[in-house]
Amino acid sequence: MRRVIRIFANVAAAVSLLLCMAIVCLWVRSYWKSDGWGRSWYAAEKLEMRNCSIGSAPGRAQMSMNRLRFDAGAVAIVRNDGPDGNIYIVNFGAMSFHNRWGRENQSMDWPGMEHWWEVTGIYLRSKDNLRYGGTPGAESYFSAIVPYWVLFLVTAIGPGVWMLGWKRRRKRARWIREGRCGECGYDLRGSPGRCPECGAEPVRG
Repeated sequence: MRRVIRIFANVAAAVSLLLCMAIVCLWVRSYWKSDGWGRSWYAAEKLEMRNCSIGSAPGRAQMSMNRLRFDAGAVAIVRNDGPDGNIYIVNFGAMSFHNRWGRENQSMDWPGMEHWWEVTGIYLRSKDNLRYGGTPGAESYFSAIVPYWVLFLVTAIGPGVWMLGWKRRRKRARWIREGRCGECGYDLRGSPGRCPECGAEPVRG
């Protein structure tokens, strides 16, 4: 069981290290190029237009999700046969949406501070049942902005813990080779029994 746990921990640390390296690359890239991807689609079973977008802006990653639920009696008339693959709501000003993931401009600005912890640069915003002019429906949205340094620290925890454990195991193996206690490093060459310092059973390597 311990072996399985160690294998799982090694795999998790490796994945976390890859994510950490990817975040560093995106962090550096964000200062000279912003990236964004988004998709909009119509969920006919719930009478909703939905949008999801993710992006990278200078020093931060950002994500937003929007949902427009149409009022009863104002169901969207949707066309999916556009030559460009888009979908169209033809009875509400011929609104057009990309029914697939595609690149888009990132225009999310830093919001005003509402909580003390937002001094770290982490912003979470959500609103529900918003109304805009003559739009025949209510909009809900969730958006998040997270600085890359926060993502870096989070993904660096796994590799850091693994490195500390590796150094500890290496030091313990060296102590055992030298005839010391594997737990505290006490010299056991004159003590054949338990370690008189910490009480650990001796391990001979």
